[in-house]
Amino acid sequence: LGAFDTAFESFRGMEASSIYFEETGLSGIEDYDYVMKSVFRPTLMHTRGRMYHNTTPPKDLDHPFIFDTMVSAAANKSLFIYTIEDNPLLSKEDIESEIIAAGGRESQHCKRELFCQIERDDQRLILPEFDENRHVKTLDTPPHTFFLTSIDFGGVKDNHAELVCYYDFARNKVCFTDEEWLEINTGTNEIIQRALSMEQRVGVKWVRGNPRRIVDAPGQTHVDLKRMGFICDLPAKGKDSVEDGIQAMRVALLRDQIEIDPRCTKLIETCKYASWNHLRKDFQRTPSLGHCDMLAAMSYAFRHLDKLNNPYPHKYSGLSPEDYSIPTYSDNSNTEAALFSAIYDIDD
Repeated sequence: LGAFDTAFESFRGMEASSIYFEETGLSGIEDYDYVMKSVFRPTLMHTRGRMYHNTTPPKDLDHPFIFDTMVSAAANKSLFIYTIEDNPLLSKEDIESEIIAAGGRESQHCKRELFCQIERDDQRLILPEFDENRHVKTLDTPPHTFFLTSIDFGGVKDNHAELVCYYDFARNKVCFTDEEWLEINTGTNEIIQRALSMEQRVGVKWVRGNPRRIVDAPGQTHVDLKRMGFICDLPAKGKDSVEDGIQAMRVALLRDQIEIDPRCTKLIETCKYASWNHLRKDFQRTPSLGHCDMLAAMSYAFRHLDKLNNPYPHKYSGLSPEDYSIPTYSDNSNTEAALFSAIYDIDD
């Protein structure tokens, strides 16, 4: 069956002895589980037949064919991989010619099409600059920093993503330090409690006690959040805000200005595999990444995090008798002189 995923409902009610799928790896991600398990599997119920997949590996690394079908086949010792070099109908010269035509042995096309290697498609990746070896580091929160919590509400269709980040002013790094990944239809109260727990784990300290949270949620949900005492703001959105946010993060990744703690497992997975849809107008929806909700939360955080103001206090700010020996005078007019005297003594 070729292009089986374009008219799959027409196979309902049929009975099959065996099913041979052509290029399963190119099928749609969103309907894959449904097509395989709800449409085709029942046609083999009485015959006890089998399904065979003759395919090139998917370009989408989050495709269910990779983490479901291939894993199952390998467990049942029924996974067979053949490359162009196993083709008995081609001479060595023919093989080398095809390899050159595909861009050489190191090209993604050659590795995927001729050698059946699972290769990510950089043309569809949203953050192709992300490199786990460079950008994932165990973080050590600096003594002075500005924190921000970013939340993308998924509602009834998508997962909810929560992130805590801070800006390391001294090193010019945007650091993502913890996350929460919540299931579809999670209640608002639980979303709040998970966010508060996440902030507590990290040891978030708000400047002057004012929480800085960006939450992408419907208007009524925002009203409910504030009524429940969860202080937050809506993200700024413009005509090209999604594209602008992605481009800014790509440049920051290229300059090694973003770091992610290893405990942010879903964010790391999203940075590695999140892709545009085929029209490149929206994020690709997948079973494990949802609608790239973690990427949306990351983008809001990167855009709204305070990267301009210096969080480190001035050398002489907050002088008090508790910290310094400041002479006291009965005449209030000498208070200023006493302060300057204290500063002079400190400098000495």
